[in-house]
Amino acid sequence: MPIFSEIYGTYYTIVNQILMKNNPLSKSDIHSIVQNLGFKETLFHIEKQLMTTDNWDLLTHENHALTPKIPSIPPVYRDFEKRFLKTIIEDSRIALFLEQEEITKWQTYLHSIEPLFSNEDILYFDQFSDGDPYSDPSYITHFNMILKAIQKNKMVYLEYEKSKNNVLKGSFNPQKLEFSQKNNRFRLYAISQKNNSSYILNMKDIRLACIQSENAHDAIIQNPQVKTICCILFDRRNALERAMFHFASYRKTTKRLDENTFELTITYKKAVESEVLIQILSFGPMLKVVSPAPFVHKIKQRLQKQKALFSQEL
Repeated sequence: MPIFSEIYGTYYTIVNQILMKNNPLSKSDIHSIVQNLGFKETLFHIEKQLMTTDNWDLLTHENHALTPKIPSIPPVYRDFEKRFLKTIIEDSRIALFLEQEEITKWQTYLHSIEPLFSNEDILYFDQFSDGDPYSDPSYITHFNMILKAIQKNKMVYLEYEKSKNNVLKGSFNPQKLEFSQKNNRFRLYAISQKNNSSYILNMKDIRLACIQSENAHDAIIQNPQVKTICCILFDRRNALERAMFHFASYRKTTKRLDENTFELTITYKKAVESEVLIQILSFGPMLKVVSPAPFVHKIKQRLQKQKALFSQEL
């Protein structure tokens, strides 16, 4: 089957969703499905074809209800898609988003399929080694609870270990979950019900999470504090392309100074400053921070510590 096939089109998707319904549908039900899955003009083109018997003739009209005449189209996966799915299923983080029963079903279906790659094929040379425990049952439970609370707009009760013998407890309005590739961990952005303060919580340090019956109120999310650094980039060993990839998640501007030299300005959230610093250092002499002075000082401190550790090993 070709990569670009009509069965992956919008019309097929909409019709298949309607055929998957096992119960009679009203005209408003079909109208809602078409409106939710299609474009603005889709309703004009497709609704008439579905509602009248002299067109596609896919629905039976009885007692002001519409019932599918034929079964839905089963999903068709190409070999490349199967390999991609197998790769995703083998990722340890998949247990955070799928029930074990569903994971087992996919593992059975894809048991003879080779993944595109495995985790052992990738070496993260600049990633922290103390990532989240994705296979830990308690971690999975807490993650599922918080994710469900976000989806259902519910408050959560959390117990969070800020440090040894220092536990933060209370009701929180969960806003979003964010994954850090550098730290290999998830963070929760939440607002305390007690003082309306914003928190960024590491998921691995949450000791208890419970969904509450209370709906989460509409919160005014405070804009996170941002910082900006200015760097000089020397485009050797493909440094410019690597920098565009490494800092893709940050707001940035690039200005050419000469043929192989660029000025790179990066804006980031204060909470991820340590990640930015490590990413900067990974470029070695190809990337030089020129401002602000406090960030330059932090880089010097980090390099001095590394030099001291290297001297001890010798």
